[in-house]
Amino acid sequence: MSSLPQSLLTGAMAPTVLPMDAAGSADMYYKPSYSTAPIMGYAGFQSTYSVTLSSPEHQLAAFTRSLFDSSAHAQDALIQGFGDQQVPASAETVDLGYGITAKEFPNALLGTTEIVWQEGRWTVRVSGSSSAPVAEASQVAAFLHRYFMPVPTTSGGISVDAASAGTQATVTWTSGDDLLVVRAYPGATSPAQTAMRMAISMESYK
Repeated sequence: MSSLPQSLLTGAMAPTVLPMDAAGSADMYYKPSYSTAPIMGYAGFQSTYSVTLSSPEHQLAAFTRSLFDSSAHAQDALIQGFGDQQVPASAETVDLGYGITAKEFPNALLGTTEIVWQEGRWTVRVSGSSSAPVAEASQVAAFLHRYFMPVPTTSGGISVDAASAGTQATVTWTSGDDLLVVRAYPGATSPAQTAMRMAISMESYK
């Protein structure tokens, strides 16, 4: 991150927990990118940087900080990226344990089955390519029962795509005027837990 402009390093955030390669490689590379150009459809956008973490064979994870001119515009960007989840009235109730009940329903548009629940200011969404991903959702619920996620200024979203091609996960939340995003890809060990652990470990870059 030291290669980023000084203006972007002011208030910069980075995780202290890093992904592990599921294939066992101990080598890791990082690639930073940034932009201060306006982005169509994102009101109040000021700047963004992203750092991609990779092994020699796979992308493992990435983290991004986008700065807006207000927390309201950061929240608008979160909704555009994560989506404003609408749970149909016909959704079935699923017991995930730990006192957590969720809603399960098919997403005809994406051809997936989704399990959604609320944890404080966080919306959690776990999707599977065919059958309901109850096991994967229960694992996320167990993690959230044990560990505390950052408290978003307005809201946050945890999205786990348990597709047959490999699980990937995204954690996104607002922190003041910032929108923070952490992604973990199928090449990482336990992508859902990796993304959440990285999000929990985010702190000011020094």
